[in-house]
Amino acid sequence: MPKVKGTGQAAILTGTDVKAILAETKGDLKTIFLIALYTGARWGEIVQLKWSDIVDGSGILRPCITFSSEIQKHGGGKKPVTRQVPIHPELWRHLGTLIKPSHSDSCIFP
Repeated sequence: MPKVKGTGQAAILTGTDVKAILAETKGDLKTIFLIALYTGARWGEIVQLKWSDIVDGSGILRPCITFSSEIQKHGGGKKPVTRQVPIHPELWRHLGTLIKPSHSDSCIFP
């Protein structure tokens, strides 16, 4: 990713960038990218998600993804809190293709 004027801050993805990345990614990497894109979550939070954070006990997709305080980065003197982020319709469609009745409290990305 190019840096903004050499300051070390990453450039913001354009719609064209997003389309190009999605065209080249598959499997877990695509799912991780979509979760990051639509929730603003960081890599470390996303790879620790469990199926129970996105589906209920019946295997039905929840309206929000739950990012528990245990998986959030600690630092800066702030106490992490559990937060819920609504699932964007595009992410909802993608996640819906992954859910199987056998999913339980296992990690999404083993």
